[in-house]
Amino acid sequence: ILNTFRITCISVLIYLCYRVLIVRQPWEVISLMQILLWNNLDCIHGLHLWFLPALLYSYLFVYGLCKTGLFKWAYWLVPALFCVRLAVIMDPRNDWHMAQNFLFCGIPYMMLGHWFARKREQTITHMGTAGILAAAIGGWLLNYGGSVLGCPSVFVEIGNIIYSVALFLLAMKKPSCHINLRIESIGKTSSLY
Repeated sequence: ILNTFRITCISVLIYLCYRVLIVRQPWEVISLMQILLWNNLDCIHGLHLWFLPALLYSYLFVYGLCKTGLFKWAYWLVPALFCVRLAVIMDPRNDWHMAQNFLFCGIPYMMLGHWFARKREQTITHMGTAGILAAAIGGWLLNYGGSVLGCPSVFVEIGNIIYSVALFLLAMKKPSCHINLRIESIGKTSSLY
């Protein structure tokens, strides 16, 4: 948690300095609320950094659940948060940040990963590699095909959820398969476990 906090603070400070010193745009008080509430870093030209505060909030949320003993009950939040995310995405009046934040993106994936890690043996033995690969390909086709063909963004997001879960299951089923050692080392040194 501390490492993620440091990375988030340093990144926000760098982009804030860029905004104030290079672009010469003043800092706005409303910007702080956007960062804290929706992980919206547009105000400092850091849109791509939304995941850092989302990751930090997700870690803190999961930590709080573990400390209070509510974690096993909180797994029911995963499908609910994914459904709310899809509903938010379907409404064209909503801003992108209302769906792409810690609550609807970070927490469900983190809790789902925790559940799979906890149920590792049951998950690995009951899931065939061919079925997981088929789900990964189907999710990717929905995600990529939906983007290219201009389908409603809800199809793209459903594909993203399926694809992400399938890739996670494949990684659990085939831990000896290495794709990128640098990314793996980041995951091993920065994860919760």
